[in-house]
Amino acid sequence: QERTDRSAEFLACLPPSRLSILLSKFVLAFSVAVVMWAVNLVMGLGVAPWLGDFQPSLADPVRFLLPTSALVFAAGWGASTVMTSPVGAWGVATATPLVLGGILYASWYYFGVPSEGEFGSAYSLVAVVVAVVVFAVSSVAYVKRVEP
Repeated sequence: QERTDRSAEFLACLPPSRLSILLSKFVLAFSVAVVMWAVNLVMGLGVAPWLGDFQPSLADPVRFLLPTSALVFAAGWGASTVMTSPVGAWGVATATPLVLGGILYASWYYFGVPSEGEFGSAYSLVAVVVAVVVFAVSSVAYVKRVEP
């Protein structure tokens, strides 16, 4: 029936919904991230040990990489839903881990919380929580936004 009254062609010409735009952006970004992480894991866990020991050890800095990556992605995602400039969204995404680290450092310096030994764990936890919240809130706000 759709072929005879050409409703399928008409529906295909309609602009996509905000939800479908958001989902397509997420699928693309997630696919790129998976490929990048897969290549880096193969290089870090397979090739690097085969080449020998690295000095200094990369184990400490690498444990913050995934939470920071999630935070940067979510901050850029959230900023891009409200900003027209991709450079501005990039700036927000780049500055977010620095701001979060600065807030945690100031909290440690002035209040002693988190303690020096818990700083890394606190950063990782807060970065993941902020990333999830920012991603969810900005995605819902983008889909529900009403424009003139």
